[in-house]
Amino acid sequence: MNKCEKNVRRLNSHFKRIKRLRTALWSVFLALLILLSVTGCSRLDLPRPENTSQPSTAGSERIIEELPALNQMQLLDEEQILGYTAAISEGSPDFDVLRPGGAADLEQLQSGVLERVVDGDTLIVQINGQSTRLRLIGIDAPESFSHHDETLRTVEGENVSRIVSALIEPGIRVWLQFDTEEFDKYDRMLAYVYLDEHTMLNELLARFGLVEVKSYRPNTYFHAYLKELEAVAKSENLGIWRSDSRFN
Repeated sequence: MNKCEKNVRRLNSHFKRIKRLRTALWSVFLALLILLSVTGCSRLDLPRPENTSQPSTAGSERIIEELPALNQMQLLDEEQILGYTAAISEGSPDFDVLRPGGAADLEQLQSGVLERVVDGDTLIVQINGQSTRLRLIGIDAPESFSHHDETLRTVEGENVSRIVSALIEPGIRVWLQFDTEEFDKYDRMLAYVYLDEHTMLNELLARFGLVEVKSYRPNTYFHAYLKELEAVAKSENLGIWRSDSRFN
């Protein structure tokens, strides 16, 4: 017998063993199917691992390394404004975990349509067909203009106003959560403004250092929470809390 014939026989022997193994596997599979049909089981019920994940209480782990300065020396250009809004969108934490009460129930809130941004803490909102001047509760933005004192105007205020205008465009729907008082002595509506059920404009501006947190009694429901967000912005040297800002 030559070498070629030996190789052929060896291969035939391998194929026969593979065939026997395949036959045995089919037998086991058929036996398993019969067993399942007898016991009335349609599938194998394997134990499922418990979901041990916990929601993060630290918010987003993304670190915003650098945002444009808001100092009183220069106006930001359009590219810097867009960079700032992009950084805010990318770096926003999970506010639902941090905010007292969690996500907002929009069906329980007053809705309106944004007409325009007046400045960093004041909006004009259309409610039931009427234009209403609205002041964001719990925050105070640098002045971008003043009818009474031109010296109050700051470049920081102008920069903040432009960033807020880039974040929220006229025509979007907003939802308003009121505190103890619905209007102040200047007849401005007072509200926490939600952009959706997960994001409140007041908290967004505080978290990224665009405003100073200030509350006036009795409208202090979110004051402690907003102060916590402000502390994070200060620790990260963001916005008006940068070392080159007049706020520091």
